[in-house]
Amino acid sequence: MFDFVRRHQILLSSVASLFFSFSILTAAAAGHLNRDPVGLLVLALLRPLQAGAQAAGVWLRKVPQNYTLWRDLASQNERLRQRIVELEAEKNRLLEAEATNRRLRDLLDFRA
Repeated sequence: MFDFVRRHQILLSSVASLFFSFSILTAAAAGHLNRDPVGLLVLALLRPLQAGAQAAGVWLRKVPQNYTLWRDLASQNERLRQRIVELEAEKNRLLEAEATNRRLRDLLDFRA
């Protein structure tokens, strides 16, 4: 007997869940849900499961958006890094030009 239950536990639990679901559906359709303690108990037990499944669904719907956003941010980050390198090179070039201009001004003042 236990071997049968172990081998078919998924099928048996699915059938039991379907049975409870149909009994709740029938009680709700007939308006007897308030008098059905099993239905109320099952609904109370399944409410956290439903909330968890809904949260997982919302998270899964956001995965493609988050991946696209991450990919765009990574490419923007790379462009900004390249821009920083270019600006640092330009800054160094301008500092060298400023130093050269200062030396040339000093030479011109010396001759005058």
